[in-house]
Amino acid sequence: MGGLNIYELTLTSKHEKEIVVKRGGKPEKKKKQCIYIQARQHAAETHGSIVMAAIIKELTSKPKEFEAMLEDNVVKIVPMINPDGVIIGNARSSISGVDLNR
Repeated sequence: MGGLNIYELTLTSKHEKEIVVKRGGKPEKKKKQCIYIQARQHAAETHGSIVMAAIIKELTSKPKEFEAMLEDNVVKIVPMINPDGVIIGNARSSISGVDLNR
């Protein structure tokens, strides 16, 4: 509503790997699972930004450690889900004053 963007970071493997699951002798492609991690819905959740920064740093700075996980999954990270409300300091509501928990 306030015109601010909601950013999303998508992490997955560099090389798409076809996962084959055989059921009854018939090979099938297995879709990757999607893992969503979001933070900072309310202005008072400053600790969410700290935790999210650590998660992003961990997942992006050690690609070898998370390679197997990212081959089977897509990780979607949304660091701030309510930028309009957070930027103006609303404790629990959006820019229009609506409580996002209700």
